[in-house]
This record gives sequence, C-alpha cells and structure tokens, in this order.
Amino acid sequence: MRRIDARAADRRNALPLPPVVDAGLRELSRRADRGVLWFTLAAVFAVFGRRRAATRGILTLIVSSVIANLIGKELFGGDRPLLDDVPISRRLVKPPTSPSFPSGHSASAAGFALGAAVDNPGTLVITAPLAAGVAYSRLHTGSHWLSDVVGGLAIGATIAGLGRLVAPPPDHRAAGEPVSLPRLRRGRGLFLVVNPGSGTGALRIGYPAALRRALPEAVVHTLAPGENLSQVLTEGIRRHRPDVVGASGGDGTIGVAAGIALSTGLPLLVLPGGTLNHFARAAGVTSLRRAIRAARRGHGILADVATARIDDGAPFTVLNTASIGVYPELVAEREKLEGRIGKWPAALVAARRILPTVRPVHLDLSGREIRAWSAFIGVNRYYPRSIIPQHRRRLDDGTLDVRIARSDVSVSRSRMFASLALGGRISGWLQRLPSLSRMIGVEAFTARELDFTVDAAHDGLGFAHDGEVISPDDSYRVRLRIDDRRLRVYAPHRR
Repeated sequence: MRRIDARAADRRNALPLPPVVDAGLRELSRRADRGVLWFTLAAVFAVFGRRRAATRGILTLIVSSVIANLIGKELFGGDRPLLDDVPISRRLVKPPTSPSFPSGHSASAAGFALGAAVDNPGTLVITAPLAAGVAYSRLHTGSHWLSDVVGGLAIGATIAGLGRLVAPPPDHRAAGEPVSLPRLRRGRGLFLVVNPGSGTGALRIGYPAALRRALPEAVVHTLAPGENLSQVLTEGIRRHRPDVVGASGGDGTIGVAAGIALSTGLPLLVLPGGTLNHFARAAGVTSLRRAIRAARRGHGILADVATARIDDGAPFTVLNTASIGVYPELVAEREKLEGRIGKWPAALVAARRILPTVRPVHLDLSGREIRAWSAFIGVNRYYPRSIIPQHRRRLDDGTLDVRIARSDVSVSRSRMFASLALGGRISGWLQRLPSLSRMIGVEAFTARELDFTVDAAHDGLGFAHDGEVISPDDSYRVRLRIDDRRLRVYAPHRR
C-alpha cells in the first residue's frame, strides 16, 4: 500500500497545474476544516426546504468524523507525506500534524454528501463535486496519502449506508392491501385513454412514443377536444372487452376512470400524466416506468374511493380530497412557494396572504349550524394532523378524514394562523386533546359517511375535489361516503 501511495504522490506532485487551480484547492481544503463548508451548505439546504437532508447530512458527518478522527487515527495513525516533495504553491499555510490515516476531511465530505442524498438524492448535484474536490484537495496539498483518502471516503459511505438502514427515509407512498392483477406483458387486453389536456406540455415531451414502445399491443385512445371521457371509456370497454382499463392524465381524469373501473369490475392502470398526480404518487406510481413495471409484473393494491352526490345529481368519484372554503386557495398558494422555502414556511406565508380577505362558509352538518373558514375531507387519513395535510399512510383504511377550521369562535383568523405556525406535529397533538383542540379552532373527526348543506347563495363557494370545482348557483347538499367496493389499481408492492 505504501508503494502505491508513493507512486500516486510522485505522479501527482509532478503534474503541472495553473496557479489558480493550486490556490482554489488550497482554499477548498481550508473551507472544509472543522466541517465549516458542510455546515454552511446544510444551512442553505434548510432555508430552501431540504431540512431532512440537511439534518441527516450533518448527523452522518458528525459520526463519520468521530470514527475517523477519534478512533481511526488512534488505532492506525501513520506519518503524513513529506512536504519536501510537494510543490510550495500547493502546501497549506498550517499543515496538519495529527496522524495520517484515515482522512477526516474525506470522511466528513462523503458522510455529508451521501447522508443528505439518502433523504434527497438531488442534493448530490451540489455535494458530489464538492466532496470529490475536498477529497482530492487533501492529496493535492500533501496532507494525506491516497490510502488515507480512500479510507476516509469508505468510512463516510459506510456510515451513510448504516444510517439509511437504521433510519430509512420516510416513504410517503401510501400502503394498500396487495393484490395480484393480470400481467400486461405488451399491453394486450388493455384499453387506455390518454388525456393530452392534462399536465403541462413540457412533461409530455416524448411521452406518446414511450407509451407505444412500452405497450405496443394496447388499444390506446387519445381524447380529442370536446370528447366526453366517461362516454369514451364506457364505449371502449363495450367494443373491445378489455381485461384492464387505463387512463393517463391528472387526478380529475383518473377519478372518472376509477368510477368506470369500479362499475365494470375491471382493474385500473394509472399512468401519471397530470401536473400534481396526487393519487398516482400516493400509490407509488411516480413515473411511466414504474407504472409499466407494475403492469408487467401484475402487482397491484386495493384502494378506497369515495362516492359523492350533490343534491339529486349523478354520483361521481372522489379519489383524494374534497373541500369547501379557503383550503384550495391555501394549498395553491403554498405549492407556489414550497419549492423555494419548504412546506411549513410556505404554509405560513400562504396563510398570511389568503386569510385577511377570505369569507367564512356556512354549513349545516347533520342539523348543526357551523361557520368555518374551510372544510377539508380526505379519502383515508391524512398527515400531518394540521389544517393543511399533505400525505396518506394507507389507501385502504375505510374512513373519511374531516378537518373544519371554525370561524364562529373568537379571534378565529389568529387561531387558524396559529395552527399553521405550530406545525403539523404539534397542532396534530393538540387536536387529539379535546380541551386544547378547541383553543386552535380546528374540529377534526373521521367517518365513513358525511352529509352536509352549503349555503352557496350566501357564500358563493363551490365544491372542490381532485382538482375539479363544481359551482352550484344556490344552496346545495353534499353526500359523501366511502364506497363499499375497493378499487383494484396497478401499483408497485411495498417491500
């Protein structure tokens, strides 16, 4: 190993590089002293909403540094390279004097980069080049042998891997009872409707060609402007007698297809083709590739859906959420900001912008008169238990999750803002305690059925569900219940 180290050092020291490169590597190595570079980067990640990645990166760095510096150096140690062989322009102002093996800088660099990537792989775009640069800078400045750096990188990578095993990243994909479905090797037996009006054009570049390659034997119908999706699905099933019905589009499109699938008893293949794709993401179908893989393997789950009816109108399917009042506006405003500042700060900013001008909703809930800022109804339990929930843990728990932000209490706007400011965990805990839940003005309960009337003549507010809005002209009655039938949908099985 020492012979390899010596050859590598000789070649590196003889490699001519511009003075600006030498200066840059010296500065990078200095910035990484005591983890300053990585703590600074963690703060940046936290500001831009990557708090979990920042926290895991720092914890992994700390453990890696302790093992490398306090254990590894004491057990193995060794002399550092002779600085006489290193060009003067590359040497550090204060050369390190601690034992050589392993490199603590390299361990910290790998630990932070790979630790942060466990929760957010996208951070590697920034951290991987920096970690590689720090590791090489320890060689370039003559601070370490090649084996020291390799050993440090191995320690950081190992600690990041162990951290993933001990505390895996949260899986927001909702679980459902696994079920075996027909295997769609090349798409035979599938009738699929593609809604090109869903999502954005950028997301659909190359999508039709990829679909044809993956499912060449499927019957695919592209929805034309003015065509009725429900009629197209019904007629296609009648004509082609498929084994599976499929839909590509957003939550509104998938909701219509889910209703048809339930009524015909066919399993549903969901291809995410919308902008947000809440239901597809909850089921783990986050891409066309994952959807096709589940279809080819015949993997699926059972999922609850809700059936809603407004007055005496035709029933329709609700896949994710329904709401009245300020909730849709809060979510829309939050989603504009959360990519830059994170979900919790974005929720606060959204509330500050929306709440001052919003009007309360007048509800009659089973004979009980309620004035509220919003009423949220989720299909299955949503988390966190705050006024703006974000994800489900199961798709088959058989309940409607109801959250009502009351406006008929004193300082109700301030109470609603406080429930957002407390964050999901704390406000959710308060809601479990009857005396404290009244303090934050949020009423939460679960049910299988819900029946209420909205005074639309007074409020002028429609009924929103899965990205769609129904706007009656007068007061209207909503009946919502968990369907006794469960949807069979292709989805990757959880491991």
